[in-house]
Amino acid sequence: MARKMGYSKGSVGLVIFAVTMTPLLLGLGYWQLNRADEKQALIEQRVKGDQAETTQLTALAGADEDSQALSAEVWNYKKIKVRGHYDNNLYVLLDNRTRNGKVGYEVINFFRADNGRALWVNRGWIKAPLYRDQWPEIESVTGDVSITGTLYFQQDQSYTLAPQQFTDRWPRRIQRFDIHELNVEPEHELYPFTVRLTDDEQPGALQTGWRIPKMSPEKHFGYAIQWFSLAAVLVVMTIIALTKNNTTEAEQPYET
Repeated sequence: MARKMGYSKGSVGLVIFAVTMTPLLLGLGYWQLNRADEKQALIEQRVKGDQAETTQLTALAGADEDSQALSAEVWNYKKIKVRGHYDNNLYVLLDNRTRNGKVGYEVINFFRADNGRALWVNRGWIKAPLYRDQWPEIESVTGDVSITGTLYFQQDQSYTLAPQQFTDRWPRRIQRFDIHELNVEPEHELYPFTVRLTDDEQPGALQTGWRIPKMSPEKHFGYAIQWFSLAAVLVVMTIIALTKNNTTEAEQPYET
């Protein structure tokens, strides 16, 4: 007499599922931990930038020649003062920006600095008109002005369902802001950051008040715990299921 040994097809399938999903769940957990560290670093950068003294744009000339070359790790969120003039014909409307539950745009304007270089200045938020085919009225800023803002290096690449289509017409409504993608005047040197105006009193300012990223480090930690918990539950449930399978098989009568 002998009893058939081995796991059932259901048990084998459960093991395969657990072996496949557990590393995936753990990977998602570690990814959330990394995101939490990134967000915390950005918040600390912002706090340090707010506490630092304002730098003149001309002081960045040395950074261009340095090996760090205006890196985000060094310069992100630093306060800077720039003198020059807005090009009122060249600006973009960054779409789908909401404030207080209202839909609008961020207005990012081309700015020609007195040192002969150019940069993009984020003038702030403006409410969108009622109908999509209408464009908001953006007040022009004439003459030379002195503005104070914070350097902002683009952090996360936002994704769109389709590639952005650009025309030669200005202004432009865009879903994602990319300095290199716009490439307005390739013959002129362009700084690799935008300048966010510090307050509503700056020349050309709309509604400023830049907010910290929507998801805090704590939320990322919370999501990481959830993923790790799911991985632990999956492992425990698999072990329990296999143990019950072995117990059931051991209790089965021998075959003759």
